[in-house]
Amino acid sequence: MGEPMKIKSCLLILLALVTASCFAAEPYVIGMFGSAKVDVEQSNNDAALIAAGATNLSSSVTDSAGLVKIGVGFTLTPRIAVELAYVHSGDYAYHATFTGGTADVTFSASGFGASLLGFAPLTETASLYGRLGLYNFDVDAKATVKAAGVASASRSGNSISPEVGFGIEFALSPTSAIRAEYDFYSSIGDSSTGKSDVNVLSVGFLFRF
Repeated sequence: MGEPMKIKSCLLILLALVTASCFAAEPYVIGMFGSAKVDVEQSNNDAALIAAGATNLSSSVTDSAGLVKIGVGFTLTPRIAVELAYVHSGDYAYHATFTGGTADVTFSASGFGASLLGFAPLTETASLYGRLGLYNFDVDAKATVKAAGVASASRSGNSISPEVGFGIEFALSPTSAIRAEYDFYSSIGDSSTGKSDVNVLSVGFLFRF
């Protein structure tokens, strides 16, 4: 069994364990909003354009974009929970101008995954928590070059990427809370779109049923 299949099997096993645990757990919903930062390959894109004959090249990158996470969670014990969530980022971009033309590359990512959370109470209303998870990400990329005409190409990629995160949760009431969180997703994308680690800072809410 190849390594990609092993990782996909781990995600399926995690999802199965989460589903099995949910029947005896306290459910809640989450919504997180924040900013995600990636490594946009500015130097590699510059080199490719120069190799293709571009002169007087000037380029810039947009390596941060908005990110939304929505999902459901299940409290198994006062200190352990599992969550299923969908995340979606805005567009990251590379833009270049050169003699006689321009070049643009944009890409975004979305994914679905599961994570395990562990809580450490600080006070009656505040807790620190950490998370470990796996996400199945889809990456969509589009490149457009305008130079004596217009040429464009689109590519899509997929990856199973681990997630590590930590945050703090403040209870507002027995049924609601707010969160501030940092998450790290490793190697999103594949050889067709390029791979990048993603760092996310977000804030959001939690509502228990």
